[in-house]
Amino acid sequence: MHSSRLAVHDGEKGRSDTPSSFRAAFSQARLESRSVGVEMLGEHDQAPEPATDAPQLATYEVRIEKRSGKRSSDLARWNKLGQDGWKLISVVGKQAFFRRDHTPA
Repeated sequence: MHSSRLAVHDGEKGRSDTPSSFRAAFSQARLESRSVGVEMLGEHDQAPEPATDAPQLATYEVRIEKRSGKRSSDLARWNKLGQDGWKLISVVGKQAFFRRDHTPA
C-alpha cells in the first residue's frame, strides 16, 4: 500500500508532528458523524426493539431520453412523458433524465 505521509526516521527530515488545524477539524467532524443517531446506553438500559411499522423505502423508475436537438420536438415528447407520470429531473448535455414513483404491478 502506498502512502503520501512522510515519517521521521532516524534523523530524516519529514513533516512536523504538530497536527494542522484542518486535520484536527476533519478528525473532529469524522468522530461526530460516527456518533449521529447513536444513543449511549447505561448498564441497565436495553436497546430499543426494532420497529415493526418501519416505513418502506421509496422506489423509482428512471428513464434517460436522448435529446433530438430541436426544442419543439423535445418539449412535445417530454410533455407526453409528463402525462404518464414522468418528472423531468435534469438535462445534461444531450440527455434528459426522468423519474417516476414505482408502482408494483
